[in-house]
Amino acid sequence: MKDEQIMVIKQMFIQLYPKMMSVACRYVDEFTAKDLIQEVFLLFHERYYEIKADNKYAYLMRTLQNKCLNYLKHKNIEENYETEVAIAEERTAFLSERSDQNEIYERLDKEDLRRRLEFSINKLTPKCQQAFRLHFFEELTYKEVGEAMNISHRTAEVHVQQALAFLKSDVKNLSFILFLLAILK
Repeated sequence: MKDEQIMVIKQMFIQLYPKMMSVACRYVDEFTAKDLIQEVFLLFHERYYEIKADNKYAYLMRTLQNKCLNYLKHKNIEENYETEVAIAEERTAFLSERSDQNEIYERLDKEDLRRRLEFSINKLTPKCQQAFRLHFFEELTYKEVGEAMNISHRTAEVHVQQALAFLKSDVKNLSFILFLLAILK
């Protein structure tokens, strides 16, 4: 990196930081704004020579706005998912406490839980997804999973174990995921 580039970036940072904080704080809290501005300047540094001289200010401001919006979208997705999991857990607890559970409630509950599990499964890598589905939904042994995927049974087992580890952390409630797996088996 040339000394000239360092000086230009440093000068732009000093000059634009207050304005960028003002813009970012319209979207996110101060701590997050500082992190996002750092990310923007890292991208700016990496793409410095690709950006036309007259577009550097516009690039920084547009990138910051996009980073803020993407951050908010991601937070919204996380919050909605956590809410859905909490609602599912409450439904499960309520339905399991009822002594007069009927078949319709059980079927709806299982469908809801399966949908939530599918949401998490779809976040897995393709090989982990395939191994997990074959082992738990098709009830194949690790050896059979390995044969179906043209991999060793040990690799199939590793994929399934990785999938389980991810699902446990994604759902953040071990009893919930175990309950799901018990229902689906």
